[in-house]
Amino acid sequence: MAVESEPYAFVNSNGEIAGLVVEIAKLISKESNIPFNISLAPAIRVVRELEAGRVDLSILTQTPHFERFAESIGIVSPTTMFLITLKRGSSFTEHSSLRQVLNVGFIRGGYYTDNFWRFVESKNFERVPLTTARVGFEMLIKKRIDMLATTESTLAFQIRQLNIAHNIEVVKKFEHTPAVLYLSKNRSSVRQPRQTLHKALFKLNAEGQIEKLLSQLKFSERK
Repeated sequence: MAVESEPYAFVNSNGEIAGLVVEIAKLISKESNIPFNISLAPAIRVVRELEAGRVDLSILTQTPHFERFAESIGIVSPTTMFLITLKRGSSFTEHSSLRQVLNVGFIRGGYYTDNFWRFVESKNFERVPLTTARVGFEMLIKKRIDMLATTESTLAFQIRQLNIAHNIEVVKKFEHTPAVLYLSKNRSSVRQPRQTLHKALFKLNAEGQIEKLLSQLKFSERK
């Protein structure tokens, strides 16, 4: 089961499930010769289904929380997290909040590094949970939130879709947040070939096939 969020996993205009995670899952399925039935759900539900053992696999941001109920098959890719805001004097609005406490939008059910939360707490930022990244970007543009936490691929995708590359400013970058292929420890109906999946993932990374997919969405800061 994949977290429904562009550009990772979403339903395209043809009604088909598409996205980076979907393509990675297809590569792993083909290399391991294990058929995958891919479904989509919000982040919080994906985690619950994995914990309950109602799904076998999911690609999620690495966090100790998941180790209680899921086993890491291996790192799919490193991920960079960005905290972004609108540039001063952008075409949307002059960036000057009237609120005494600035707020940060983040995906409800998403998991972020301890470094990220420590930074948010050290600045006394108010947390604003969001349903999707797209909603977050729209709220940022409309000045309903001051900042937004987003991954590099999501940032690159959304600024391309919304044509806002010149309006975005990076507040802080949090690197080395890997995305991991997790296998549920509570899935008792079938025996998953862990070693086969691990070998497939290792080979795909060694050959650069996953990196080739991810390289389509890289973010470059504009001065």
